[in-house]
Amino acid sequence: MSNHYFLGIPVADALRETLNQAARSYLTAADYKRKTDARDYHITLLFLGALASEQRTAIVQAVHQTSTNWTPFTLALSGIDGFGDRRHPRVLFASLKETRGLTGLQAAIVQAVAPLGVRLENRPYHPHITLAKRWVSGDLPMQLPAVHHGLAGKQWTVSAVSLFQVCPGNLPNYQQICLFPFQSEKREYS
Repeated sequence: MSNHYFLGIPVADALRETLNQAARSYLTAADYKRKTDARDYHITLLFLGALASEQRTAIVQAVHQTSTNWTPFTLALSGIDGFGDRRHPRVLFASLKETRGLTGLQAAIVQAVAPLGVRLENRPYHPHITLAKRWVSGDLPMQLPAVHHGLAGKQWTVSAVSLFQVCPGNLPNYQQICLFPFQSEKREYS
């Protein structure tokens, strides 16, 4: 099996336990086949799938060039939500307040790697932090989306993008392969 990769933003260490406690409270009411380990909390920018060595090298160069033109920005959590049926969503996730920094970064990365043969998704970008997926049984509380467990407004500064390798059967499930730091000067996002 070939290695699969994605570009993403890891969640700040200080927020991992808060997110994990929120997830656990929901997961007492419903069972999911895959529960995300707190060390794997992240925001996916672009799933890349299997990559040949040369393609991975080209992507690393393109993302490095893009990241050096970016500046740090702040992200904030807004609550818990889900994709699919409200009582048993197929994906349970922490939602984020919308920010031009994040959507602009994602669009810039897509633009940088698109010419390199990366298969792009057709659906709109919906940034989130997956807490669990593949619902099995049980019903979740109807308060989704919700402002629970002190999540709303919790912030962290994003100052880099990471290339992750998916490592099935391991914990953590995602291994950071490359870190692409931003420049430190402030600039306005349009």
